[in-house]
Amino acid sequence: RAPDPTKKFDTINILDPCAGEGEAIRDLAVALGVPEQHVYTVELDAGRSEACKALMPAHNHLGPAGFMGVQITGYSFGLVYCNPPFDNELGGGRREEQAFTELSTRKLIQKGILVLVCPMKALLGNREFVEFIDANFEDVAVYKFPDGEDENGKPYRPCNEIVVIGKKRANVI
Repeated sequence: RAPDPTKKFDTINILDPCAGEGEAIRDLAVALGVPEQHVYTVELDAGRSEACKALMPAHNHLGPAGFMGVQITGYSFGLVYCNPPFDNELGGGRREEQAFTELSTRKLIQKGILVLVCPMKALLGNREFVEFIDANFEDVAVYKFPDGEDENGKPYRPCNEIVVIGKKRANVI
């Protein structure tokens, strides 16, 4: 469905803190009618960082750089698309998905939208992470990626991925 032309989509900023080559955030921006100049990305890998910059030449990009080490003004984004590394945090004792989500939450405006892609195991049995999402977000919905394979035989969800979508609570700083 096309964006509503009566809405002011040019006033929203969106962020992908682990952008890869930028395809997902670009597709979201296009679907939402967000101009490329209002798209912000961070990517650690140099090759993917260059591909991301080439895909959206007018967007704002930090890379190669790690999201945990960059300084980004808080409360600046209406939407964060967070698809972090699926792994345990190096030396931190938590999951990377949790660390990225906590930092991403501080970048969202009140009532901003978090779109988190993570393996189901990042949340299952991780009470601290589940409680963080519950305390900071409302209208939370969880969707499973479809099962099956693409035309090349590659599984759609090799890591048992889910998408968690939530609206940041108005009373969360």
